[in-house]
Amino acid sequence: MHIKIHSKDFSITPAINEFINDKIKFALSRYGTRIRVIEISLKDINGPRGGVDKQCVIKMKVNQFKTLVVDDVSADAYEAITACTQRAKRRIERHFNRSRAQQRKPTAVALQ
Repeated sequence: MHIKIHSKDFSITPAINEFINDKIKFALSRYGTRIRVIEISLKDINGPRGGVDKQCVIKMKVNQFKTLVVDDVSADAYEAITACTQRAKRRIERHFNRSRAQQRKPTAVALQ
């Protein structure tokens, strides 16, 4: 699992970088072998005007060449990262549970 962090409109401090890495590794380490790349994008939507404008987008590229995307907007960057990480965990769990359920579906056998 390779983690890439991008930011628009504000700089990523070492504290935010460490916070992101800790949150991602804690939430998604169970699926680390199945996720190829995780891209985290942070953006300040309104710029200097303020308000609820910190956006976090997480793109997860899984081994089946599929990309799963989640996002969240909050007034604080740390809150946006936390909420987005929780959504990413639920999304990846749902994705892998569905794929496992589809693999286990019994096939109909015609009796003659």
